[in-house]
Amino acid sequence: MAKLDKIKFAQVIGFIQRQFAISMNTNELTELDDLIDMPEPEPQLVPGKADPVELDMLLFLMAQGNQKINAIKQYRMITGMGLKDSKDAVERHWVSKVVNPMDD
Repeated sequence: MAKLDKIKFAQVIGFIQRQFAISMNTNELTELDDLIDMPEPEPQLVPGKADPVELDMLLFLMAQGNQKINAIKQYRMITGMGLKDSKDAVERHWVSKVVNPMDD
Protein backbone atom coordinates (compact mmCIF):
# COMPACT_ATOMS: atom_id res chain seq x y z
CA MET A 1 0.00 0.00 0.00
CA ALA A 2 1.15 3.51 -0.73
CA LYS A 3 0.43 6.42 1.55
CA LEU A 4 0.85 10.11 1.35
CA ASP A 5 3.92 11.02 3.32
CA LYS A 6 3.25 12.54 6.74
CA ILE A 7 4.07 16.10 5.68
CA LYS A 8 1.71 15.97 2.68
CA PHE A 9 -0.97 14.40 4.86
CA ALA A 10 -0.64 17.18 7.43
CA GLN A 11 -0.84 19.79 4.65
CA VAL A 12 -4.02 18.22 3.25
CA ILE A 13 -5.64 18.12 6.70
CA GLY A 14 -4.61 21.70 7.42
CA PHE A 15 -6.10 22.82 4.09
CA ILE A 16 -9.39 21.00 4.78
CA GLN A 17 -9.64 22.46 8.27
CA ARG A 18 -9.01 26.01 7.01
CA GLN A 19 -11.36 25.75 4.04
CA PHE A 20 -14.28 24.21 5.89
CA ALA A 21 -13.65 25.60 9.39
CA ILE A 22 -13.72 22.14 10.98
CA SER A 23 -11.57 20.38 13.49
CA MET A 24 -10.78 16.71 13.80
CA ASN A 25 -9.86 14.61 16.81
CA THR A 26 -7.12 11.98 16.79
CA ASN A 27 -9.52 9.10 16.03
CA GLU A 28 -10.92 10.95 13.02
CA LEU A 29 -7.43 11.74 11.75
CA THR A 30 -6.38 8.09 12.13
CA GLU A 31 -9.50 6.93 10.29
CA LEU A 32 -8.82 9.41 7.48
CA ASP A 33 -5.18 8.30 7.32
CA ASP A 34 -6.34 4.69 6.92
CA LEU A 35 -8.78 5.66 4.16
CA ILE A 36 -6.09 7.16 1.95
CA ASP A 37 -4.21 3.87 1.58
CA MET A 38 -4.21 2.77 -2.02
CA PRO A 39 -2.88 -0.35 -3.68
CA GLU A 40 0.36 0.07 -5.56
CA PRO A 41 0.56 -2.26 -8.54
CA GLU A 42 3.65 -4.38 -9.08
CA PRO A 43 5.46 -3.02 -12.13
CA GLN A 44 5.16 -5.23 -15.15
CA LEU A 45 8.05 -5.52 -17.55
CA VAL A 46 6.61 -5.56 -21.03
CA PRO A 47 8.46 -7.96 -23.35
CA GLY A 48 10.32 -6.01 -25.98
CA LYS A 49 10.23 -2.75 -23.96
CA ALA A 50 13.11 -3.41 -21.58
CA ASP A 51 16.64 -3.36 -22.94
CA PRO A 52 17.89 -6.99 -23.04
CA VAL A 53 21.36 -5.84 -21.96
CA GLU A 54 19.88 -4.23 -18.83
CA LEU A 55 17.94 -7.41 -18.03
CA ASP A 56 21.05 -9.54 -18.58
CA MET A 57 23.00 -7.28 -16.22
CA LEU A 58 20.31 -7.59 -13.54
CA LEU A 59 20.27 -11.37 -13.84
CA PHE A 60 24.07 -11.45 -13.70
CA LEU A 61 24.14 -9.33 -10.54
CA MET A 62 21.45 -11.49 -8.92
CA ALA A 63 23.31 -14.71 -9.79
CA GLN A 64 26.56 -13.45 -8.27
CA GLY A 65 24.93 -13.27 -4.86
CA ASN A 66 27.17 -10.48 -3.58
CA GLN A 67 26.08 -7.47 -5.63
CA LYS A 68 22.73 -6.67 -4.00
CA ILE A 69 23.19 -2.88 -4.04
CA ASN A 70 24.10 -2.91 -7.72
CA ALA A 71 21.17 -5.24 -8.45
CA ILE A 72 18.82 -2.79 -6.70
CA LYS A 73 20.26 0.10 -8.75
CA GLN A 74 19.82 -1.92 -11.95
CA TYR A 75 16.23 -2.84 -11.01
CA ARG A 76 15.46 0.84 -10.37
CA MET A 77 16.91 1.80 -13.74
CA ILE A 78 14.82 -0.83 -15.55
CA THR A 79 11.51 -0.27 -13.75
CA GLY A 80 11.70 3.36 -12.64
CA MET A 81 10.59 2.31 -9.14
CA GLY A 82 11.73 3.97 -5.92
CA LEU A 83 14.50 2.72 -3.68
CA LYS A 84 12.40 0.89 -1.07
CA ASP A 85 10.17 -0.85 -3.62
CA SER A 86 13.20 -1.85 -5.71
CA LYS A 87 15.01 -3.18 -2.63
CA ASP A 88 11.94 -5.20 -1.62
CA ALA A 89 11.55 -6.63 -5.13
CA VAL A 90 15.22 -7.63 -5.40
CA GLU A 91 15.20 -9.18 -1.93
CA ARG A 92 12.09 -11.24 -2.78
CA HIS A 93 14.09 -12.96 -5.51
CA TRP A 94 17.60 -12.77 -4.07
CA VAL A 95 19.61 -15.96 -4.09
CA SER A 96 22.17 -16.14 -1.32
CA LYS A 97 25.68 -16.73 -2.52
CA VAL A 98 26.62 -20.38 -2.29
CA VAL A 99 29.67 -20.85 -0.11
CA ASN A 100 32.28 -23.12 -1.63
CA PRO A 101 33.86 -25.32 1.10
CA MET A 102 37.16 -25.18 -0.84
CA ASP A 103 37.34 -21.42 -0.17
CA ASP A 104 37.88 -21.91 3.59
